[in-house]
Amino acid sequence: SVSMLFEDIFYYKNSLNMGELVIGQHSVLVGSTLKTLMVQNPFHVVVLGLVDLEIGKNFIFATTGHDHTIDPGDAVVILGPQEEIDRFKKEYA
Repeated sequence: SVSMLFEDIFYYKNSLNMGELVIGQHSVLVGSTLKTLMVQNPFHVVVLGLVDLEIGKNFIFATTGHDHTIDPGDAVVILGPQEEIDRFKKEYA
């Protein structure tokens, strides 16, 4: 959750990093939505948004209210401790 992420950052002095994951053809995220990923994300990362190549190369912030379906080739951008970013990428590549 976001509160756990901030607790880790402020109390345990973990550094905050940004990561990007290009969704692969066989990723478990294919067909799910950005909103679902934000709510059901089991890692200590914040999903900032994604770039959807179907509609252009513009960044779609997760907070825009546009519940985008995730497709292969989309690039999901996350924020969190590097260890959690690495776990997120390994799980969803």
